[in-house]
Amino acid sequence: MIQNFSLLVVAAVLSVAWATPCTDVCYGACDVASQGTTIFLPFFQAFVEPSHDTCRAICAAKCNCVDTCQSACGALLTTCRETPGFYYFVRCQFEYTRCATVCFTQCGMETTAGLLSRTMSVFLPPPEEA
Repeated sequence: MIQNFSLLVVAAVLSVAWATPCTDVCYGACDVASQGTTIFLPFFQAFVEPSHDTCRAICAAKCNCVDTCQSACGALLTTCRETPGFYYFVRCQFEYTRCATVCFTQCGMETTAGLLSRTMSVFLPPPEEA
């Protein structure tokens, strides 16, 4: 039992250390949690696969925003930092924070709207055509 736990800890550390994109880190956490549940709580076996799939779906939605906003705002930060001086450094940090805040808010709202739309389409029948 201790060996299994040690292997899980090592796998988690290695997956986080080598995975740089958001999805790799998040999917690794889902995998470790799933394996831990299987090993330590075998009586919850029926819930392992659905919760693993849910975890990966949340990761995909969250990391889509992280990756999209990081590429959009990171390019702005990189070009802005090429100008030397403390004033420009502070200005770059402010612009990056503003860009990331707007981007994450917009992406999060779009993702939430998409999830709500899909959820509602499951529970409510489509409108009848006239």
